[in-house]
Amino acid sequence: MVLMAIDHASMAFDAHHLDNDSAMYANASTMALPAAEFFTRWMTHLCAPTFVLLMGTSHSIRVERPLELRRAVRHRPLDDLDGAAPPPAYLGVACAGDWVDGSGRVGYRCLLDAPGNSSIPAALTVATFRGDLLVIKYPVIPWLAISILGWVFGRHLIRYAAGLSAVSGRDVLWACCVINLILFALLRGLNGYGNMFLPRSDSSWQQWLHVSKYPPSLTYYALELGILFLCLAFLPWLELRIGVRENGPFYVFGQTAMFFYIAHRLAFEVPATWFGLRDCDGLGSTYGVAAIALLLLYPACLWYRRVKAAHPQSILKYL
Repeated sequence: MVLMAIDHASMAFDAHHLDNDSAMYANASTMALPAAEFFTRWMTHLCAPTFVLLMGTSHSIRVERPLELRRAVRHRPLDDLDGAAPPPAYLGVACAGDWVDGSGRVGYRCLLDAPGNSSIPAALTVATFRGDLLVIKYPVIPWLAISILGWVFGRHLIRYAAGLSAVSGRDVLWACCVINLILFALLRGLNGYGNMFLPRSDSSWQQWLHVSKYPPSLTYYALELGILFLCLAFLPWLELRIGVRENGPFYVFGQTAMFFYIAHRLAFEVPATWFGLRDCDGLGSTYGVAAIALLLLYPACLWYRRVKAAHPQSILKYL
């Protein structure tokens, strides 16, 4: 949530914001990548895969299990769910089908990385209008694949909680982290297939991390999911040692996600669009404005969380 706010502040006020660093842009392979600007943009690439994968995991747990296990999965460590009651039934075939479906969609996405494709696959994978040209920044097929993998992970947590698997969720995350990061290093090192027409032009760290998000390349998948799996494996361990503060900023922002999103976008885009502040300054203002917005949004989100809790059956539960 915080990284997203930084990126959107940069989009609104940073005259040097990098937003054309993907394969869909003609000059992406030759564009300048100044270290601070590039890293500010690059670190926010983690946001979209995180939201989409956890959306799939959340829906899986919500749909598949009763309230008691949902609470157990939500509040207990990933490798400490063996005491939960077993589910009334578990469709192993359906789970396997999800793995095949998710992997197949990722495979289809990866085929599009191969050279020599026509404009038809490009139109399906590459939402904004630019003149008469429709450019789809978040195509359904590759992003649905990440959501499906999140759904499968949620089902695995349910299986482990029911004693139907000996492999904990944390072990799955560590294994997936290692596999994805190794895959990223291999593909980026070989500098051919998997880079979505955005190969490295040199060996600088910027070029190693300069992977295509629009549309997502296999190297983007591998790098971002590898980092995400690492975070998801590490944070429960950290949580056991530092605890959870009910009014902690990250906790509050996470519990009011849609409200946070709408409020921070309005806070940035209204002055940028209607008061002539678009691209008015540089990176310093980006971080300064983002910090101020987060400070102001914290009490607003606290208030909204109380209002939402007081009206649990209202439309507010969707925000």
